[in-house]
Amino acid sequence: MLKKHYTQITLILIVLVLTTVSILTYRNLNNYIEEVNQIRHSNRVLQVLEEVFSAVKDAETGHRGYQLTRDTLFLTPYNLAVESIIQKIKTLDSLVSENPEQHQRADTLQSRINYQLLIISRILANTANSNLYLDTYEKNLLIAGKKNMDEIRMLVKEIRLAQAQISLGRIQKEATFREIAPFAILVYSLLAIGASVILFYKTLNALQKKQKAEQLLLENNKSLKEEIALRQFTQALLSNILNYSLSGIMAYKAVRENGKIVDFEWILANRESAKLIGKQEFELIGTRLLTQMPDTVEEGVFDRYVDLVETGDPLIIERLHSGPNFTGWFHIEAVKLEDGFVVTFSDITERRNKDKQLQQINEDLRRSNEDLEQFAYVASHDLQEPLRKIRAFGDLLNVEFKEASGANDYVHRMQNAASRMQVLIQDLLAFSTVSRGAARFENLNMAAIFTQVLDDLEHQIAREQATVTIEDIDQSILGDEVQIKRLFQNLISNAIKFHKANVLPIVNLSAKILSDDELSDRFPSLERSVNYLQITVEDNGIGFGSQYAERVFNIFQRLHSRLEYEGTGIGLAICRKIVTNHRGYILATSEEQVGSKFIVILPQ
Repeated sequence: MLKKHYTQITLILIVLVLTTVSILTYRNLNNYIEEVNQIRHSNRVLQVLEEVFSAVKDAETGHRGYQLTRDTLFLTPYNLAVESIIQKIKTLDSLVSENPEQHQRADTLQSRINYQLLIISRILANTANSNLYLDTYEKNLLIAGKKNMDEIRMLVKEIRLAQAQISLGRIQKEATFREIAPFAILVYSLLAIGASVILFYKTLNALQKKQKAEQLLLENNKSLKEEIALRQFTQALLSNILNYSLSGIMAYKAVRENGKIVDFEWILANRESAKLIGKQEFELIGTRLLTQMPDTVEEGVFDRYVDLVETGDPLIIERLHSGPNFTGWFHIEAVKLEDGFVVTFSDITERRNKDKQLQQINEDLRRSNEDLEQFAYVASHDLQEPLRKIRAFGDLLNVEFKEASGANDYVHRMQNAASRMQVLIQDLLAFSTVSRGAARFENLNMAAIFTQVLDDLEHQIAREQATVTIEDIDQSILGDEVQIKRLFQNLISNAIKFHKANVLPIVNLSAKILSDDELSDRFPSLERSVNYLQITVEDNGIGFGSQYAERVFNIFQRLHSRLEYEGTGIGLAICRKIVTNHRGYILATSEEQVGSKFIVILPQ
């Protein structure tokens, strides 16, 4: 009886021990499964992060290719990246939602990527609308994009490192659970040898759980293989894109001795770049830059590559290259990549040839302008000399035949015609001078300019009893003093001259700095990186119909007969030429018998 009781107690103890071992084994296996799932989760985070970063780089590559070649084929990776990146960011955000720090980094990364896409869209818009390869606005966008990409890389690196630390801890836990589980099962098996069928059943149950865990591992391995295959496909796709690129693309890593860069090793070369060297792509990988292209040392390009890697400052140059298969000019852009750099280059030989041609055209134009200037001087002298003689002889005839009223009338009409001809020649010379754009720019205070203009118009103002008011104008512009004085002298003189009968002329001058919104809405053709001053000349004169608002600036354009108002019809044409020379804008608004308003926009 005691033995039976002892046996029962022993059996109970064994059952309790086996139960405890089974529970511990079960917990270890569950923990092991959980850690495996967490490892898969970490791998998924890293995978999505790499997809996001790869999409951003695809967008960068696409817009740079388009920027260099203006070929919309390069926008394909950019458009694909823009379409996919939002969903990928959302996926990344949901994966790290339970980790506050990683969640914060993912949100910051999303903001940076949105900003980068905004910069790229502005660069693409500017590239499509500008004839220049790289204007100031586009350069500033590239600089901003480069800084933002550095921030994106830093964020990606931080997320990657943080996730790697998380993954490392989970791998360590998984290893621990993997070591404990077989030991627990072994203990369970040894105890099951002397135990009852019930104990054996529990051992079998534990083995079944182990099989489930192993099956789960097999599934994980299958997923990893699929991920590897996907990554290999992505790499192959990238390789095809690089090889079909019309621009040469190379990547190097630094070769250092005692910390100093002594050479660069090829790690990537697309088909176009290999063609330049005269070798296959695989023949270049692993070779040294100075071995393949020793002339980079003599031309100083190698030292500039070293500076690029050490400082991180991008390199943009144009270089004449003589190779085994091709000799010509290349536009080269290089950016830092870890401890190395990526360089892209495109053939600009045709463009350079067109530039050697453009220089010749400019030289021919300069000589032509000199000839025209000489012709204008001679023509003006030869034309005005006979007019001066006509007027002088007319004065003599007036004295000699002062008793003959008919003769005096003819002589007077002849002198008036000669006087008008002389004024016309002088205005044509002024228009020719302004049209040639010969100007000496300096800082001009507009208050001082208006004071001088009103002094010059003092006689006309007094004769017409005009009132000229100037609002608080103390701004300055950069311009040619002679041309700016002529511009406002013509506008104010016209405002006084074209006044209504029996109504004293009133002219008001005002000025203001244009805001960015006003520039965008009213003057979209003007540069956005420049401050502009708007000066308005407003009168209470006879005005004109809105249909003539543009025609009044044409040369010889008159809206009234010479008997009504004197003039040659050249004054406003000269005004437009002066404003054009100063990279500004002029427009007119008017209403008949109400008055006119001339608005002049000049850069500060």
